[in-house]
Amino acid sequence: MTQLKTSLTQIFPNIWSWSIFSHEKQMNFNGYAVKVANELAVIDPPLASPDILAALAALGQTSAVILTNRDHERESQQFRSYFNIPIAIHQLDVPLLTVSPDIFLNDNQCFMDAFEIIHLPNQKTPGECGLYMRETGVLILGDALIGKPAGSLAMLPSDKYLNPQAAKQSLKRLLSLEFDTLLLGDGDSILSNAHQAVENFFAQGTA
Repeated sequence: MTQLKTSLTQIFPNIWSWSIFSHEKQMNFNGYAVKVANELAVIDPPLASPDILAALAALGQTSAVILTNRDHERESQQFRSYFNIPIAIHQLDVPLLTVSPDIFLNDNQCFMDAFEIIHLPNQKTPGECGLYMRETGVLILGDALIGKPAGSLAMLPSDKYLNPQAAKQSLKRLLSLEFDTLLLGDGDSILSNAHQAVENFFAQGTA
């Protein structure tokens, strides 16, 4: 069972979020809208109320839906139909979607002149990736890390991975990035000192 929030929340000057609360998982499933120049990217969109769709439309030209992994397909078809925009995802997750994506992303690609694609292998799905906004120090993750409990980071349960240790090892790539904000698809995001939170996650010593 999930509970839909009906309002759009502005996080930073050009970033908005909305969420649905999962009673099963006891955390929020988050979607984001990021304005780049005069274009808007929608990322990992959960179900959106008519008010949220209208609020997004008022922000400007919506240009694409970006998915961080197959399991965050969520309501991407709703957004593609409503805004008449393409769906983009890493090429390794393309065959796993129930919808047909329009744009295949690759590691280190810069999409929409704003999002650096950070492929994270050995995760729950083969095409898991982060979206790194180098200029603003913002990193967006789907299922690579979750924000639960609030203020800390965790991986998904070990049975979600073929090799949990390899999955955690691949996340060390995040330490090479310079970011202060970590926006998460699941759970509570970390809006400041996020790099330190990732360092603390690795210091725990568990997968």
